[in-house]
Amino acid sequence: MLFPSESIDILKLDFLFEAGTCYQPLPLCASSTVTLMPVATASCTPQQVAEFVDRRGILIDTNSDLHVTALTAYLLPRYAEEFFPLLREMLTSPAFPESEVQAHCRRSRHRLATNFQRTAYVARNLFCQAIYGEDRPEGRYAVPADVDRITPALLHDYFQQHYRLDAAVCSLSGHYDNTTLRLFRSCFGDPDSGISIHVAAPSEEPLHVVSQRQQIRHQLEVSGPQASIRVGRLLPFMAQDADYAPFAVLCTVLGGYFGSRLMRNIREEKGYTYGIHCRTRLYRTSLYFEILSDVATDVVDAALEEVYKEMDDLCQHPVSDEELQVVRSYMEGEYLRSIDGIFERADRWQQLAMLGIDEKCFSERLLHAIHHTTADQLQQLAQRYLTRDTMTEVVVF
Repeated sequence: MLFPSESIDILKLDFLFEAGTCYQPLPLCASSTVTLMPVATASCTPQQVAEFVDRRGILIDTNSDLHVTALTAYLLPRYAEEFFPLLREMLTSPAFPESEVQAHCRRSRHRLATNFQRTAYVARNLFCQAIYGEDRPEGRYAVPADVDRITPALLHDYFQQHYRLDAAVCSLSGHYDNTTLRLFRSCFGDPDSGISIHVAAPSEEPLHVVSQRQQIRHQLEVSGPQASIRVGRLLPFMAQDADYAPFAVLCTVLGGYFGSRLMRNIREEKGYTYGIHCRTRLYRTSLYFEILSDVATDVVDAALEEVYKEMDDLCQHPVSDEELQVVRSYMEGEYLRSIDGIFERADRWQQLAMLGIDEKCFSERLLHAIHHTTADQLQQLAQRYLTRDTMTEVVVF
């Protein structure tokens, strides 16, 4: 996709590949591959690459999700002619030198060891494992011992199997002229070739949801003064279904902004936490809802009871017109903020493209729900999806 702008003197290039974690043969393989791709190429050492990008102020970022990995580059337009050939090498012939792989593994091992001492990180892993199961990629997570199996040969093989520039979806945004656009096409292909990434057959079937109550308590080896809680469930619909956008409104009412019911009750009135919120996480074949917060260990049960009280209240009573109008205004403002700027528009395109979702249809359904979802509809959604007996509850001390 092309996102031109005359007001921003920066170029942003995005490349999306069907190479996410659901395709990896071993944990950490997908993220390690895309992280190390821009480090060195067949013709440039790590030192040469680092000096080249540092001298020109070029920023390269990478991201790995369930199905898609992304590589993003930011640069000044005047460096496009000399940087584009190097970027093409990063995308087509990365080197994965032994020394850099070992350094990456040391950093990954330390990061994982640190994360496994954080209650919020462990709670997130246990929650996803509980609702998905260990047989699905959404329910699996890496442990420090997995780092030892990462080798240059493994990353090179994974790259060869999953990275083809002619199969990537790419975008160019920011300030560019016809010369830059021709150079982009000669190096990377046509950014106009598609508006969303091709959804290849995933390694798992769409999830058939059967939600039932689960309660998990986990204590770290070194416990602290606070606990992380997760309450939520898998949802039996997807982004293209009728309930998705209205449920986003319901989620906002419950815990999607600072004035939400969970924040007013559990933060402002009870003082159990600095923050609590709820959200949905959308994948290509599944969708889950979760409430997350960190609370003092001595008020865990009280905080959870208030969470369920707020869900029960939404099931039993319709939202007032005044509250619904506040939520509508907030959600409309957040939507406008998400497209306020050319890079924001490109980011929104990328997030939806990674899921194989058409942005125009998605936005139209969301805006219609913001403006037209009624209090009765929200109550019916709560009665279907926010019942205590369908919730998975995870607490990590």
